[in-house]
Amino acid sequence: MKTRINSHRARVLILLLAVSGTSTIAHARTEISPYIEVDQVAVASLKGDKDFLTYTTAAAGIDASISNNRTEIQLNYRYEHRFSWDKNTPDDDVHTGLMRGQFEVLPETLSIEAGALATRTRTDLRGDLPLQDLGGVNNVSQLYSVYAGPSFATNVGPVDLAASYRLGYTRVDDGEAISLPTGQDSLRSYDDSVSHYATASVGMDPGVLPFGWTVSGSYEREKSGQIGQKFEGKHVRGDIVFPVTDRIALVGGAGYEDIQITEGAPAALVYNEDGIYWDAGVIYRPSDRFNIEARVGRRYGSMSYSGSASWQPTQDSAINLSVFDELSTFGQQLNDNLSRLPTTFGVPTGGFGGNLGGCVFANSGSNAGGCFNPALQSISDAAYRSRGAVAVWSAKRGRVGYGIGGGYVQRKYVTPLGVGLTSLNGVQDETMFLQAFAQYKLTRDSELEADVYANWNNSGIPGAPKSFGSGATGTYTHNFGRLSAIARMGVYAFEQQGFQTDISASGQLGMRYQF
Repeated sequence: MKTRINSHRARVLILLLAVSGTSTIAHARTEISPYIEVDQVAVASLKGDKDFLTYTTAAAGIDASISNNRTEIQLNYRYEHRFSWDKNTPDDDVHTGLMRGQFEVLPETLSIEAGALATRTRTDLRGDLPLQDLGGVNNVSQLYSVYAGPSFATNVGPVDLAASYRLGYTRVDDGEAISLPTGQDSLRSYDDSVSHYATASVGMDPGVLPFGWTVSGSYEREKSGQIGQKFEGKHVRGDIVFPVTDRIALVGGAGYEDIQITEGAPAALVYNEDGIYWDAGVIYRPSDRFNIEARVGRRYGSMSYSGSASWQPTQDSAINLSVFDELSTFGQQLNDNLSRLPTTFGVPTGGFGGNLGGCVFANSGSNAGGCFNPALQSISDAAYRSRGAVAVWSAKRGRVGYGIGGGYVQRKYVTPLGVGLTSLNGVQDETMFLQAFAQYKLTRDSELEADVYANWNNSGIPGAPKSFGSGATGTYTHNFGRLSAIARMGVYAFEQQGFQTDISASGQLGMRYQF
């Protein structure tokens, strides 16, 4: 999922397959809608602990978007306070938000990009994610992540030059510790991290020479607040793209990288990898709306597979696929997932608990959206190698809009934890996920939405049980001018190998006033 030194892939596509002309926004648009909302929620256990819980939420938020020839920004943010009706359950505060934006300082030359995320998410892969409950529950953390930076592109004659920089920050406020089976130890908690990523490239399109070429380099650095961990990577590589026909090109490249991870004071080296890596493959592009790239090579001491595919059947539908293999950390991967989202998107309104930890779907355009699941499958302060595939499909037709996202992620940890805690070195976690939503505009003032998800989790920690979580939510909204009524129902299930299955149902009635 990372850009990193693999930004040469995007560069290679540009060398051979750039679409002529630039898109423009036909109409400038600015929409800013602050709101307040009050909801009553009930949660009942249908199987398991047989608990019944009610609470009231008071929320304030804003939905905003700005779109013109130089600016594209969307922001959806919501803060809610939950008042428990149970004296044994504490009140709770939840922040939920997503922002993506881009501003062109100099048209087609210099731009500034930014993104931000606030959500409640799973702390540990081995447990449930009970986001429909109040605070004090197991295995839920409040997460914040933000990044920003400039990008530059120009040409000197036939030579193209490009450079970019990204500053990122991620923070996790841990909730209650997870309830684990006998013999299972808790993992070390995550605090915060500051990351830097810079890249530059120089190259030429095919034409002057019978092939295109690119030389690129990057530098990445992250410092984590916990145990003084530092991640530092230096990369340089060269790539060649050789057109075979007007639709097919062969690509290949090789490079050198040096990655070091230290932790503690004084700094102790816990991971050191340096050497040559390579990959080769093919690009197939039968039209401007459809392209596929596949590569195979050797990296991180073993075979490596990567690729991408995108298809835009219509103006309002798109399909994207990404196959990735990267060495990363929780904060870096989360920033990467965030940066790959489009600048206009539709966040599904269904669900309880302020969760944006799944997939986000685009409203239109060639970028169908993206998923946070590769980063948010589990929070860890250890570095890891992440491999997998993620696919997203979004579409809108008349009154109907829908999206489907899913994938498989394998995470292999490469750094140990401290003395007395569970060691993750060499441990492999696996996750498969599927998410879908559909929206139907009944009338000008009313709308229905349905959301479903399923997650399969397998922790590589010895003795950890496999687990399966799923849920479905239906939402009805009716607008009365600035006032709107919301009704929502949901059913959620969690099954853990060797334990009783938990099933719960949630209901919500609310009113929102939009200023």
